[in-house]
Amino acid sequence: MNLQPNDFARMFGGPLDPKTEAEIGWHSWAYEVVDPDPIVLDLWKRIEHKDFSIVGQNNERWQKGWQENLDEFRRTGDIAALEPKYLRPAKYLRLNSQFIEPENPMFERNWYRVFRGWFARRYLSAFDAIYEFGCGSGHNVAFLAQEFPDKFILGADWTEASVEITHEIGRALGSAVSGEHFDFFNPPTGEWRFPRRNTAVLTIGALEQTGTRWRPFLDFLKRTKPAMCFHIEPCCACYDANNLVDYTAIRIHETRGFQRGFVSEITPLRYHRTGFGSLLLEGYTQLQWSPQEMHGEQARIDELEGAP
Repeated sequence: MNLQPNDFARMFGGPLDPKTEAEIGWHSWAYEVVDPDPIVLDLWKRIEHKDFSIVGQNNERWQKGWQENLDEFRRTGDIAALEPKYLRPAKYLRLNSQFIEPENPMFERNWYRVFRGWFARRYLSAFDAIYEFGCGSGHNVAFLAQEFPDKFILGADWTEASVEITHEIGRALGSAVSGEHFDFFNPPTGEWRFPRRNTAVLTIGALEQTGTRWRPFLDFLKRTKPAMCFHIEPCCACYDANNLVDYTAIRIHETRGFQRGFVSEITPLRYHRTGFGSLLLEGYTQLQWSPQEMHGEQARIDELEGAP
């Protein structure tokens, strides 16, 4: 089997732009659907023994990991050095509630790059500034700075290595890129404001790490009122609990302590499951909402969903 452009449009949840169609053509998307039983059995054994990284355990690994990216970036000057190590070769992935074996072991990394470009052009191009919270290795910050050289891009993270990476990106690209220290559990208080009114907030695989402690971040967003918030994250609620492959992801999500309950506290303008992910779970569910007062909300939703 082979993914086609119409499959990407369905997964992404919208029509493809010409650049995305061209990028799809750069890679092989061949795969085979595989028997889920041995994979599920192995995963359930891992669930039983909690053989996964758990939210809140050994947080220093993030500082260590991002420091390695920073050191490599300084040594080579190559933006590719910022790619996080978790985008690694994989034998099995998830697609449409099935397990698949891709022909190209870097299938997920290539898929993510295509998806990220499509998402940025479709949803972030209208904003003057983009703030990525939990920016980690800075690979998304670097991409956004290259894709939108006229915008202000800020990466925020609790690790010093991440903040320094954003400064290095700005120096390397000559772009309006900056970084700030930010703790999801202890965000700024008082009269803190986004310096640009038309600001988009973005998290990609970062909100997941808040577990059940996302309330301070949500309150921060509601208080500071960026124009729009976008989250690309694992979402436990999107799975079909009657499907064995999906149910395994639910249990892994719970075992790892990933974020749950956030979506029930907001009014989503868009909530879309891509149906694609790693061996363990789907990491690319799209959530969009605005902390600002909304007028004519249904008209705005219709406009978003029907926009070319």
